[in-house]
Amino acid sequence: MGKSTAETVKELEATRARLDAQLKELQKRLPAPAQLVKRLAGGAAVDEAEGARARLDEGVRELQRRVRAPVVYVKRLVGFITGGAALGVLAWLVGRARRHKKKGREGQPVDAVVHIVPEGWEESLTRARRAGRWKTVAVVAVGAALTLRAIQVRQRPRSSESSTKTG
Repeated sequence: MGKSTAETVKELEATRARLDAQLKELQKRLPAPAQLVKRLAGGAAVDEAEGARARLDEGVRELQRRVRAPVVYVKRLVGFITGGAALGVLAWLVGRARRHKKKGREGQPVDAVVHIVPEGWEESLTRARRAGRWKTVAVVAVGAALTLRAIQVRQRPRSSESSTKTG
């Protein structure tokens, strides 16, 4: 089918490095009078080599620009497949849990006790309220909640900024 884009870019970079090395070698070999003539004449050979280098640089930049678009699409496809697989596994686990839960209901009923506040906190909060220290407890709770919210906002990915920058 042909060479991949990455192979073509590698070949261009290797050619560029080889031409740079040859140019430097040729510049070292020039005798002093020839260097003077080269400086006076404007260095036509050097200009030609620099032109070739500029064309190679432009080719590399063009290939890099072309490679970005397929990479983005492949990345999105992988994300879509991974997300779909994760969603499928989650749906399967939920269905399985529901089936097992229905089988478990046929047994004896169980009374569930849910502790919203850890044991011991209820008594200490009641004592603080009665002693008039409830404001301190409230300030600490609000401070902790604001701190956790600030951490959550800071860790949120900046997807809106990255999606607006294309190409």
